Order: sequence, then C-alpha cells, then structure tokens
Amino acid sequence: MSIDEAPCQRDDTNRKHALFFRVEDRLAGKGPGACCFHAGRRWFAGPPHGRGAKLKKCLLVGLAWLVISGLISFAAVPRLLPSVLSLYRADIRFVVPTKEKKIFITIDDAPSESTREILRVLKKHNVPATFFVISDCVKSPSQLDEIVAAKHSLGNHLRTFKACSKLSLPEFRADLEACSVLLERFEKPRYFRPPCGLGTKEQIAYARSRGYRAVAGTVFPLDHCISDSRWLVRLARWLSVKGGILILHDGQTHGRTTAAVLEVLLPQLKAAGYEFGRLEEAP
Repeated sequence: MSIDEAPCQRDDTNRKHALFFRVEDRLAGKGPGACCFHAGRRWFAGPPHGRGAKLKKCLLVGLAWLVISGLISFAAVPRLLPSVLSLYRADIRFVVPTKEKKIFITIDDAPSESTREILRVLKKHNVPATFFVISDCVKSPSQLDEIVAAKHSLGNHLRTFKACSKLSLPEFRADLEACSVLLERFEKPRYFRPPCGLGTKEQIAYARSRGYRAVAGTVFPLDHCISDSRWLVRLARWLSVKGGILILHDGQTHGRTTAAVLEVLLPQLKAAGYEFGRLEEAP
C-alpha cells in the first residue's frame, strides 16, 4: 500500500463509523431525525394511548353485544319457530296451543322390530305417544295391537316412505286411503303426518276432507341424519317448548336410537317441569 492510499482508506473507515453512530443515535431517539423516526415507530406500534384505550373499549363493547345477541337469538329460536312455520303453512299444526308445560311424543315410520323397545321405555316412564304408521311396514296385525294395547294412538303416515312432494294427487289419495283402511281396523285415526316434508296444500286439503288433522312438529332433533343419542337429547331439550310436538323415528336402526334417546330425555323433561299429553286429546 502506498503512502497516498492510506489517508483515503482511513477517511472511508471514518465515514462508515460516523454513519453507524448516526443510525444508532436514531434508534436511541437521539440526534437529528430522531422525532421522525420515532413517529414512524410509534405509528407501527399502535395508536397513542388515549386513542388505543377508546378503540379497545369499543371492540369489547361490540364483542359483548354480539355475544348477548347470539345468546338471545339462540334462546328465542325454539319459541319463534312454531309461529314462523305456522305463518308459512297455516294448514299444518306445528305446536299444540296450551299454557301448560306439556310435550307431545310422536314416533314416525312405525312399526318395526324396534317398536317393542320403544314401547318398553314409554311404559317404564308412563308416557303416552302417537305412532305414525306406514302401512307397508306392517308385517302382522299384532304389531299394531301391541301399540293400541299399551294405550298409545295410531296416526296415518301413508302407505310407503315416498315423499309427499313426489306424489301426484291421485297417488296421494290412494296411499292415504290404503293406510286409513288398515288403521281403522284398530281405531279411527285423527292425525296425518306427511312423510319427508310438509306435502302440498292440495294434499293437506284432501286429508282434511277425510277427517284428518295434518300435524308436523318443531321439537325435531334430526334423528334421521344424526345417530349420536347424546346430541339428539341435547337438541330435543333445546327445542322443547310448551305444547311442543316431539318427532322421533321408528325403524330397525332408528328405533333403537329412539329408545335410547327417550330413556334419557323423558326423565330430564320431567325434571324440567314438563308433563306429557296425548295428541288426540289436544284442542
């Protein structure tokens, strides 16, 4: 290295050191430009303390309001649902009008191999029910004899599992009459429940002309697609209201689940102050 080059190299080193110390001063909030730098850091760190506290308070209030609104809505659904559905289809009963704390038990798709297990649970807890019968499921008259002998009622659920919406009016009439002829050997049924939906207004009008009252229900825990009896009990408890109509299903598999649900649900409803009414005795 020449003598002339040494001062130039020292000057470069000094400039680098000076730049390093200026940056370090700005990080420490010292020297020229420190305010601008800090303002940038403060902006990224969040708003000033006063504004941050107000924003935090607004967020907390908003969150609390959302939680309260959600809880109110969640609690209101079971009470609002019958009224909303009744406005939509006034020709179908979704709830029994009563001031008493009563629940009405209904079993769809009867009878099956599991019907006896359901009857055993109902007898154990001394609870009446209405069994909506699909006439093609009846393998022997003794199946319906057992239901009637246990002081339960029979309802019309048509001849097959086919959805009402897929039946023409003539097909519907034929299916309704086929089931009626069978049921009337045991008792005169008062109620009809459309399978797999609500049916058309023309179908319901025809059923009414034949002396039937169309009935659905809102205490429906979706047992046709949920198999866990614990969840079914929770849903049924949540949906229970005064005059509520509980819908559960018979069937080889569904019937066993229904028996398990009723074994747990009926004592819980009794403990909550509910009584159990007969659908046929409802006004």
